[in-house]
Amino acid sequence: MRNRLTYRAGTPRLKCYIRTRAPPFRAGGGRGWAQPEDPVDGTTYLYFAYGSNMSTARLTARTPSARVVGRGRLPGHALRWHKLGRDGSGKCDVVVAGAESAAVVWGVLYRIDRAEKADLDRIEGLGVGYDEYEVVVSTQAGEMAASTYRARPGAVDPALRPRRWYKAHVLAGAREHGLPAPYIEMIEGVEAAP
Repeated sequence: MRNRLTYRAGTPRLKCYIRTRAPPFRAGGGRGWAQPEDPVDGTTYLYFAYGSNMSTARLTARTPSARVVGRGRLPGHALRWHKLGRDGSGKCDVVVAGAESAAVVWGVLYRIDRAEKADLDRIEGLGVGYDEYEVVVSTQAGEMAASTYRARPGAVDPALRPRRWYKAHVLAGAREHGLPAPYIEMIEGVEAAP
């Protein structure tokens, strides 16, 4: 749902659209929403965000071309907060829970210009704290292959807790994209460090 506001700045009217709540998943069609069926010509790639990068504001500050494709879920995986961050706190990770497991990680699919991939890899610590994986994400439009990051085995500590600011980014992204209420409640229940 959008509210239309009109500002006067001299003679021409400037229109600004503000999204008052996250829309339900839709396969393209709205402002800033990529089309899942965009031709894959090698200039873009699909990225599955499940942690702080679910927040569109956070991800577009890192990769300005990022466009939301929609919500998605990664069946047979579980969300953990055990990846050692540069500040010594816990960051999000997805771990395989097994195909027979009911565990699922919800997140957001983005289409990003491949030219910005090196920047995101550097920010995420590819090769240091995270490795890159291709995952199959279930969406309302069907299954889609996407790139994501998973913590390297030597970069995890089950005793870690996320800082409040980091958890706030994860929650903001989950709420922004309308992830299921029980999943948001699970994130809210994670104990954070000051």
